Amino acid sequence: QRLADLYSAVGRWSKVIETLQKINESAEGSDDARRALHQVAKIYEQELELPDRAIEAFSLLVTTWPDDAEAWASLDRLYQTQARWNELADVLRRRAALSRDPQERSQLLARRAGVLMEWLGAPEEAAAALKHARTIADDPALADQQVTALAKAGREREAAAILESRISALAALTESQGASKGELAALHIRLAQLR
Repeated sequence: QRLADLYSAVGRWSKVIETLQKINESAEGSDDARRALHQVAKIYEQELELPDRAIEAFSLLVTTWPDDAEAWASLDRLYQTQARWNELADVLRRRAALSRDPQERSQLLARRAGVLMEWLGAPEEAAAALKHARTIADDPALADQQVTALAKAGREREAAAILESRISALAALTESQGASKGELAALHIRLAQLR
């Protein structure tokens, strides 16, 4: 590790990577190996600007340590910048499964649904991801996204049912707390368009 640090100080990245890979091989499965692989991946990404090699290193990390949230987040970022949508959708699914924070989990599922709809043409799968997200967080934006996914999937009745339940909930709020009538009108217009 000291040798890798010395090579790093003088910017000899190929030697740093070679040394860190020796650490990974000799300390296989340990925390030292994990740290070494993280360093290798970051060097490929930041110093050498080789995203494909960084992806390989981060993929090796999550294969050995499937709960490494930092490596999954890095893969998320790299796949997005490389426009590798199939891989990104899978990474977002895995990140959502690992997340213990309900808000973060629902956001990851919503992002996955967006990738599925916009880039992969899979509105059915997107609607399922959004349905899951809505069980975690009751967010009107998620409901809107799910309505769009269901409409694209040709499931207008289910989309209409979601809008109707949102309308009735918002109508009750409007009467009791004076909530926005404009939002209620927008929901009615959207329901009419669906029908």
